[in-house]
Amino acid sequence: MLRGIKKDSDFIKEALEKMKEDAFTLDELESLSQFIPTEEEKRDLLAFDGDYALLGNADKYFIEIMDIPNLQMRISSLIYKLSFSVSVAELKNKCEAFSAAIDITRNDKRFFAILETVLALGNYMNGSTRRGGTYGFKLSSLKSLQEVKSVKNSSLTLLHYIVDNLQSNSKDIIDIIYELDDIHAISKENIDDLITSVSKLSTGMKPIQDALNNPECEKYYARVLGKWLPEASETLGELVGFANKVQEDFKDLLNFYAEPPATKSDQFFSIISQFGKSCEACIVENIRIKEEEEKEKKRLELENKRASQQVRASKGGAPTGMAIPSQGQLDQILAQMKSGNGFRKRQTDIN
Repeated sequence: MLRGIKKDSDFIKEALEKMKEDAFTLDELESLSQFIPTEEEKRDLLAFDGDYALLGNADKYFIEIMDIPNLQMRISSLIYKLSFSVSVAELKNKCEAFSAAIDITRNDKRFFAILETVLALGNYMNGSTRRGGTYGFKLSSLKSLQEVKSVKNSSLTLLHYIVDNLQSNSKDIIDIIYELDDIHAISKENIDDLITSVSKLSTGMKPIQDALNNPECEKYYARVLGKWLPEASETLGELVGFANKVQEDFKDLLNFYAEPPATKSDQFFSIISQFGKSCEACIVENIRIKEEEEKEKKRLELENKRASQQVRASKGGAPTGMAIPSQGQLDQILAQMKSGNGFRKRQTDIN
């Protein structure tokens, strides 16, 4: 550990005593926290009466730092302070992503319109059967849209038809599938884990608050942490409130869709995320199929045109390479033939 940090024992001792947070990286502090002398080690080192120069670097390091008051607490507090901003930012980003995902599925009328289309089509296909005429469906049923395949082309599914229909008639609605980044981002995240992480961050601040409230708090500790704590406490309070709101909004969302209260957020949003990705894939596939159909149509038209030309040529029509007259031109040529105009010179030669 000491070789990795590359700082001598005197420097480390002074930096920890005076709480110099800029003296170490976060990784270095975490390494230091793993090597704190135990009470037994302290007794052994204090009892040593031999030549100090014969001791190894690790023993010398322990002798230097073992009289620093509340050493473990000092290092843990520095680690907490240095990692606080990053931790808050990461958790806040997750809260924002969850909040945006909840807002889309709870309030966006375009998403509702897609679900209404699915319901209407399902009722139409099921007709008067016991599965027809329903007022709603479970979101998990969205997965089955790709299981209903076309009779003519098994690669086409009911979902292909739905997105094609929406693109043709309601493009502003289907465009929502390109706005599901937040849902994709949190489809593997769990709100319970988010709440646990925020709670853990709150728990980590409590020992610092208790230490600062102690009248005998060491001056360097009080100076460094005391100036920082008020603003950090306010920031943490806002994060806790945000996370709790996200949790309550998700519970409301489950109730809105009549999903079991115990449903996990990753289970819920993964269904919608996969549905959105499948819609995107179907749109790409529909474009490819239409392009192939257009190419095939042009190919058949060209083949029919060539076949028609060959039939006319076999019946004494225009030789290959000769321009074929239009219907109007042909009518004019026939009229000239009947009147004799244009053929007098040839007739004179014959006479």
